[in-house]
Amino acid sequence: MEEFKIPTIPTYDSGKNIQRIGGVSSTYSGTIPPLSVAALLDLHFALGKIDKLAAEIKNPAEPWSWAKAEYYDSMTAETLLSKEVNWTANGKAALDIYCRLVFAADPCEFSALYMLTYIAQAGGAMKLADIKGGAQESLVGGGTDSIPRALADWLSSQPKCSLHLNSIVASIADSEQGTVVSCTDGRSFSGRVAVIAIPPTVRVLKQKIIMFWNSDASCDLSRIQLVPRIRISPDLPATMDQFFQRFPAGSVLKTVMIYEKALWKTDGFSGQLVSDDASEPIQWAVDHSTPDDQFCALIGFINGRRALKWRDLQKEDRKRAICEQYCRFFGINELLHPKDYLECDWATQPFSRGCYVGLMAPGTLTGLGKACLRQSVNNLYFAATEYAERWGGYMDGAIRSGQATAKN
Repeated sequence: MEEFKIPTIPTYDSGKNIQRIGGVSSTYSGTIPPLSVAALLDLHFALGKIDKLAAEIKNPAEPWSWAKAEYYDSMTAETLLSKEVNWTANGKAALDIYCRLVFAADPCEFSALYMLTYIAQAGGAMKLADIKGGAQESLVGGGTDSIPRALADWLSSQPKCSLHLNSIVASIADSEQGTVVSCTDGRSFSGRVAVIAIPPTVRVLKQKIIMFWNSDASCDLSRIQLVPRIRISPDLPATMDQFFQRFPAGSVLKTVMIYEKALWKTDGFSGQLVSDDASEPIQWAVDHSTPDDQFCALIGFINGRRALKWRDLQKEDRKRAICEQYCRFFGINELLHPKDYLECDWATQPFSRGCYVGLMAPGTLTGLGKACLRQSVNNLYFAATEYAERWGGYMDGAIRSGQATAKN
């Protein structure tokens, strides 16, 4: 970003945060919400143990080499947190929120070893959640699309470099002579190697047909969907195919509620909200306004299994529920009447199929990681934030993975 002179904006972090855990609402400052003494001690112990275990993974790029890898890859993160860490209900609730916010999935959906490796790559559990000095510290000035736009401009200016937009890849043929990439519009491109820089969950080798059935068991032909996937020939090794099948993405709806004024600031709130109330849509929200407040917004996230529930509603119903939640939490009636509302369900995006990152179920890292993670197949190379050796799951990790793949 420095190279392309793209500015960053500090995440607004002044004022009172508000949280609702275990049915009790309160305000606080910092990252850790106010809990009972027992729950705070429990949470402190839990985070300390998690960080201690993560620090034992001396080489996060090869977590399967850790002496305890098999043990922690045999259980989910839920098992680790419930049986080995947490004692109190509210302490566990706080860590459940942490997992949903960081991984966009419930802790029962991914391996404990995967979680510990992810934390080791970042340098600590709270590094992933903190604003000051953590992963949530800055916003990209002008929006995150400033980065690919700058990269596109740079690529277009390079000799012997062609950039083709709106070119959906249908297949990649690999041979001793090189690779041929064919697009859905009939065009094809050849090269010595091909770098496949898309999420692992999109790399299913064959197209997938989704069919919808009526109540009388007849197929609704008008709703058949063909989900695009890249066909690779010859087929990838079975082990690599199995690896990609065990790499699903998390579920998240990202919502942006736009207002005329940032009234929460006027009332002394930061805009940060944390909730474990299953009846509410938003688990975490944060101020998303520009520093001059010319653009005022709250950005809220519906993560994990909660996303599965709320995506079934109509957009207007989600909007109304979120506005009502903001009104209840901040006590500001004007928040019921936004200027505009934007949302994105990442699971519906054909080129990501979820967010924020590919997750690994128990047994994946130790069973298939060594043979497949960051490995090339003949002239095919794979790059993604999931493959980064540091800050996997973030844009930082995506760039690191791209740089490492280019060097290979």
